[in-house]
Amino acid sequence: MAIITNIHHIHRFLNDSIVLEYLYSVCNEVHKNRLRIFELPLNICKKEYISKDFFSLEQNYMTKSRNECFWESHKKFIDIQLHLDGIEQMEFIDASYLEILEEYDQEKDLTIYNDSSYSDKIVMRKNDIAIFFPEDAHLGMAMYNKMPSNVLKTVIKYPIGLWK
Repeated sequence: MAIITNIHHIHRFLNDSIVLEYLYSVCNEVHKNRLRIFELPLNICKKEYISKDFFSLEQNYMTKSRNECFWESHKKFIDIQLHLDGIEQMEFIDASYLEILEEYDQEKDLTIYNDSSYSDKIVMRKNDIAIFFPEDAHLGMAMYNKMPSNVLKTVIKYPIGLWK
């Protein structure tokens, strides 16, 4: 099941020193990794390799109406999502409760589901982290309290086989 935490407690759940170093670096106001994300133009998602085994998707976007968002899950990668700026409502639910809209795409490592209102809702702010496993369908990019927000975040795509 999903883990919701923040940068100050992530070490309790994750012991990969390379991932921890990257996460801490993007929280450092003057580190080049953070500056790179904060310089991203709006509506850009950039892939950055952290090691030979995993990468991050560094993103800058505006949240949108929930009905414009979609449910997704992944089989090969765990999502480790760190919010750096902005406020976003996210939702998650065990994928077995959802109806598949688009079958698993192996190249994209993505299954898309029909909507559901029976989910856990969380509000993600600066330094919050959400970890989603293959069984966790999740919906992101949604406005909180109907207020658009410019979100800057990084999503580490961590291979399921490396998780301990």
